[in-house]
Amino acid sequence: MPKQTFFNLSAEKREHIMDIAIRTFAEDGYQEASITSIVSRAGIAKGSFYQYFEDKDDLYLHILRSIAEFKIEIYKREFVGSEHVTLTEFLRKVAHMQLREFKEAPLLQKVGLDFARTRPEPVTAKFYESMQGVADSVYINFIEEEKRCGRLDTNVNTELLNCMLMSVGQYLTSWVESRADDEINAANINEIVDKLEYILTHGIYS
Repeated sequence: MPKQTFFNLSAEKREHIMDIAIRTFAEDGYQEASITSIVSRAGIAKGSFYQYFEDKDDLYLHILRSIAEFKIEIYKREFVGSEHVTLTEFLRKVAHMQLREFKEAPLLQKVGLDFARTRPEPVTAKFYESMQGVADSVYINFIEEEKRCGRLDTNVNTELLNCMLMSVGQYLTSWVESRADDEINAANINEIVDKLEYILTHGIYS
């Protein structure tokens, strides 16, 4: 968590530092990114950096949390008014939101893709610990609504299904990372969700 000194800066300066940090982590990756490089690009003294953040991990985690919380807010917003949408239709909507984010904010997506490769770095454990109770309930409300409407088997364990659906996001991340830019399009996203819908609808046994 940034120190209060960072939040005391003007919005313009905070944004400038964050933009530089995001670009550095996106271009160099977590491993190679350094405080020296960030402060040099941002035009601030290294001593000032330590007045704002504890260390590189503190800054990196702040960026990751900001990305995650922004996405979670979008998911919550999209859930409102979706009472008549099926779970797989909602998953399709979420997948297309992720595609749009990838197209509109490529640097943030690069940071996210790089984070997926940092395991088992200690910073990964720090991130998931800091997000406990925040990111693990994205689909809970939707699953419960599906049960109330009779569209989903009430014997399905909500927490387990939520965990399984959360892992779909990890699959999409690795899929994006392994594809050329011209392959990352709405049609291919629909194809992935179609395959997921088949599994959810028909099960895994013949």
